[in-house]
Amino acid sequence: MLCTLVIQSALFYINIGILLPKLIDRNKYGLYVLSIFVIVIMALIVYDMSNDWLIIHNAALPWRQAHHPATHFGHGRRSLIGPWLFTNLFSLLAVLFISTIYWIITQSRKRMQQELSLRNENLQTELKFLKSQINPHFLFNALNNIYSLSYTQSTKAPEMIMKLSGMLRYMLYDNNDKKVSL
Repeated sequence: MLCTLVIQSALFYINIGILLPKLIDRNKYGLYVLSIFVIVIMALIVYDMSNDWLIIHNAALPWRQAHHPATHFGHGRRSLIGPWLFTNLFSLLAVLFISTIYWIITQSRKRMQQELSLRNENLQTELKFLKSQINPHFLFNALNNIYSLSYTQSTKAPEMIMKLSGMLRYMLYDNNDKKVSL
């Protein structure tokens, strides 16, 4: 049971940590399928070898021969193709499926967060750009009005220059809030 857990965990992490990022992200689907095939075969061989370890094999040999004499060859070894193969193959494929779905969901979340971050950054950049622009039409109109006031030697000209200066200062430096009370 411990061997099964170790094999399945290794398969899960190899799939998530190596195969999917290195092969699927780079559109190497054929190499990915080949790698999965090789890893599954290797895992099945390790499963088979784990059942033949001396301690397990020798401890279970009398029980195997008494209960399943037809499925073993001479020295207590089972055939390579049998129900254990399909059970282990199914469990390995289930682990691969689950790890792939987990990786897809994780990658989807990362991409969504990156996209949201880029949108937010883009909006901030646009807002800064808009704040940095001073509408030239407004500025020329205000300067023309002040010029006409100064040309007629109006006493309102210095007051208008101070108001324009205050508006420009507000537009450039003091307008950092998202909402401004009127």
